[in-house]
This record gives sequence, C-alpha cells and structure tokens, in this order.
Amino acid sequence: MNARLALLGNSSHHFSAALWAKNLTNRQYLAYGLAQRNPEDGGLGFDYVLVGAPRMFGAEVTFRY
Repeated sequence: MNARLALLGNSSHHFSAALWAKNLTNRQYLAYGLAQRNPEDGGLGFDYVLVGAPRMFGAEVTFRY
C-alpha cells in the first residue's frame, strides 16, 4: 500500500509540497522471481529472486518559475 499527500499552491506562487510513503504495512514480498534451477531444462542451476523494498517515507518540494 502506497500513499501520497500533496499541497499545491495557486498559479501565481508556482509552489507544491508533498509527503509520500511506499509499502506502508512494511510487508515482505517478492518483486521478481526467475526459476533457473534445473540445468536439464536449460536452467543455470540456481533461482533468482528480487525482494521488494521495505517501508520508505519521503517529502518533495517543487518551485516552478
């Protein structure tokens, strides 16, 4: 679950600010997996798995001119 909250200034101020969060529940998940275990089937003898990113928070400030 991801979230983003933004405050946009009016057109004359050209300003915006935002807070965001990714993986709010801090759940562990597999982002990508590739089964290459069996060499007889053309595999390389191993499996490849990419674990998803942990909970992250951030802020953004934008000035436009």
